[in-house]
Amino acid sequence: MEELRFVVVGAYVADCFVNAPHLPVWGHEYKARSIRTSPAGKALNQAVALARLGAHVMAVGAVGGDGLSRDVLAALTRERIDVSWVESREGVATTVCLCFVSAEGDSAIVWHIDDDVAVMPETVRAAASAIEHADAVLLTFELPVPTIRETINVARHCGARVFVQPAPVLADPAAAKSIAWDLVDVLVPNEIEARTLLHGGDDVPVDDLAAALVRLQDAPRVMDEPSVERHPRAAIGFLAQRPRRRPRPGHA
Repeated sequence: MEELRFVVVGAYVADCFVNAPHLPVWGHEYKARSIRTSPAGKALNQAVALARLGAHVMAVGAVGGDGLSRDVLAALTRERIDVSWVESREGVATTVCLCFVSAEGDSAIVWHIDDDVAVMPETVRAAASAIEHADAVLLTFELPVPTIRETINVARHCGARVFVQPAPVLADPAAAKSIAWDLVDVLVPNEIEARTLLHGGDDVPVDDLAAALVRLQDAPRVMDEPSVERHPRAAIGFLAQRPRRRPRPGHA
């Protein structure tokens, strides 16, 4: 993967992990076993994973102008991820997601991204020069739907392959129908996300989920036989057959 160049578009945030015996109840007070923060976000996790595999990774996103943003950017920089296209917005707080974790390993997540720190379509357009030199663009559903659509369009216009991790699930699952799925090369949902994209796919057998997604989204044919592991959080994926992208400028 050493020669591959990825642009990762999504949320670069901080997680606040609260290790507690049980979830809090309104009006009650509990002592947590521990509370800590860490740079996080689905896009950040994907960017770090790709960088550790040897890819050249460029992050596209937005953070606030606070101390947490400096921690997030420093964590990306340590992984040799290019943060030139991560906007730092002064006077704005970096997004914090609350992650409650029990002693048994059960978890509950509370998250919200304010509009003033959301990744907007113009943020993606401003990173077009990075996308033009990328082999692929990976995006998550931490983005507003208009930004998801714009990211896919810009990536395809620049000749990059499009990878979509549809997580977290959209607040309005019906909005998925407005996405140009025929421009997506690789879709990697887990079982819960796949059923949400199907918008009522609770009765679809696990083994048929990938094929059902292809039919629903009118995607091109699948290169390999799609499958899904029998676990709600196990990822499935399918790769659409597409022509090879044009070479990057200066490359054969």
